[in-house]
Amino acid sequence: MILSGIPTFTISMTVVLCIFIVTYVLLLIFSDYRAYIAAGAAVIFVILGLCKVIPMTPLDALVSIEWNVILMILGTMEVVGLFIESKMPALLAEKNHREIARRPASCCRIDCFCRLYLSLHR
Repeated sequence: MILSGIPTFTISMTVVLCIFIVTYVLLLIFSDYRAYIAAGAAVIFVILGLCKVIPMTPLDALVSIEWNVILMILGTMEVVGLFIESKMPALLAEKNHREIARRPASCCRIDCFCRLYLSLHR
């Protein structure tokens, strides 16, 4: 809600924002337990919805989910998992290591490529 250009937060919006911030910080600190932290936050949201702290019906919650984004993230996770299982990252690292050991100038080439890439994607 916006009254005269100043956003006003309701209690439920503040609670949701606090849970989101705490979840985000916990995800950054405890990266090994991401699934448990995310599931715990989801359970908290469901419990708050059932207790009417968050004024949203289950149908409203289901309709408000952006399923295309969720499925896109799920697909990306599957591709990354298959990529890691294929041992391709280790193969590329080993190939780069052999190349750098054989020709030290290639290290400068890789460094220049990385710097160029990072400067264009900021």
